[in-house]
This record gives sequence, structure tokens and C-alpha cells, in this order.
Amino acid sequence: MIPAKGKRLLPRIARHLQANQLLQIICLLVACFSQLDVVRNATLLDSQVDSPERREAEEQTELFLSTVLQCILPVISQFNLGVASGMMGLMMEHGDMGLIIHSRVCLRILNN
Repeated sequence: MIPAKGKRLLPRIARHLQANQLLQIICLLVACFSQLDVVRNATLLDSQVDSPERREAEEQTELFLSTVLQCILPVISQFNLGVASGMMGLMMEHGDMGLIIHSRVCLRILNN
């Protein structure tokens, strides 16, 4: 799980990184995408039962969407087709696609 401080940290340091360093961070996020708490806990968000775990998952997901995703989407949108297809291959090879596809984060990426 990425602590809330970690989710807030990326946008702060991203502006100080060179393009290749930011690309490396994005590659790491893509390779470990199914291990992120916002993906692993995505099934909690489908539950109609209000529980502390569901509320925490909701807060973490919204924080990830508003900080990390907003930081990396402009960078991802500038990738050439080779890099983008490489990222997709990396995600498919190392990720649990069943979990990834049902997460709000994936849905937001696909809608952009």
C-alpha cells in the first residue's frame, strides 16, 4: 500500500525530475500496478456495505486519482506509440488484468 504521504509526494517531486527519470517511475508504477492498494482494494468499492475498510479504500482511490494520476497522465499522453505499447505489454505481463480492469484507476485512464 502506498501511504497517503507517498501519493502526495509524486506530484511534488515530478517537476524536479528529468524526463527519463519520470519515465522510469511510470514504468515502475505500470509494472507493479496490480500490487497498488487502489487496485487490490477495488473490490471493496463495489460493496454496498459501509465499512471502515470501504471508506479507507474510497479515500485512497480518490487521493491516487487526484494526485498521482493527474501527475502522470500528461506525461503518458506524450508517449510515442512504441513506448505506449511497451507499457501495455509490461502491464499485461506483470499484472493481474482481472484486478486491474475492475479498478476505478483503470477506468479513469481508459476514459482519458
